[in-house]
Amino acid sequence: MRSGNFAKFMVGCFLTVCGMSHAQERYPTRPLTMVFPYPPGGFDAMARGFGDALGQVLGQSVVVVNRDGAAGRLAFENFMSASPDGHSLIFSPSAPLTSVPHMQKGVAYRHDSFEPVCQVYENTFTLSVPVASPFKNMLQLVEYAKSNPGKLSFGHPGIGAGPHLAIEGLAHQMGLRFLPIPYRGGGQMLVALAAGQVDFSAPGIASVMSRKDMRALAIFSAKRNALLPEIPTVAELGLASIASDPQGVFAPKGTPKTILGILENACRSAVGAESLRVIATKLLQVLEFLPGSELARRQADDSASKELLIRSLGIRPDQ
Repeated sequence: MRSGNFAKFMVGCFLTVCGMSHAQERYPTRPLTMVFPYPPGGFDAMARGFGDALGQVLGQSVVVVNRDGAAGRLAFENFMSASPDGHSLIFSPSAPLTSVPHMQKGVAYRHDSFEPVCQVYENTFTLSVPVASPFKNMLQLVEYAKSNPGKLSFGHPGIGAGPHLAIEGLAHQMGLRFLPIPYRGGGQMLVALAAGQVDFSAPGIASVMSRKDMRALAIFSAKRNALLPEIPTVAELGLASIASDPQGVFAPKGTPKTILGILENACRSAVGAESLRVIATKLLQVLEFLPGSELARRQADDSASKELLIRSLGIRPDQ
């Protein structure tokens, strides 16, 4: 090969290799799919709003797909086979990762089987009573429960659900005994609470604020909530709150750190988007970005505390 042709050949190869390297570094290269592990309605509006904001930041559309079943388990087990290239995400509360593996038999994953990208917001539970309840604060309810073990009833949407574990965790820490009344879902639980069919329950903060027939006495959180700043936390009563339910974004295990970094930064920007703030305000949610490392720590702590509580309550898998 002549020297001139050889030089052209080498330059062509260099440009081709550089082009391939640049193409590999580009992300994202196509629309993203983001799974929401529950049916349409309710808080999938937050997932779709976040997806739209994230797509604006990344320059690619984000398609939200509902894939419900087994309290979020089916979506996560299916997600385990997703390609770890950053184009497949899942938007979910912590419960399918931190409670379900301790509640159902044969779950194929654990809380650390996925790559945490970021936290978007947190669904905070309250301890609430019917508006006609004689209990005006948490201490009154606790004192009555101490003197009348097993007489106060509380409604919950199913064994192992956030409201159920929040109240049972409280009872376990304080040595109290309540009468649990299960309902088929949060809607029935709210109806029963508002009608005074149960003495109290643990609905989400948005449910309490959107109604006038129930009153919050405390919130299950380490700090007061901006939506109900006058309501004390269980932490202020000297109790650990293990009812946290952060809503976050996860990627498949093995997703490259460079892509996770891009996603985390994009998530930070999306959480600050005005379009998402409008949706969050309408749904009475407080946006709170946390990086993937902090979400991972929360997931680990929450899973450990939920496992201990579930064992202490004698709840067996699939009970």
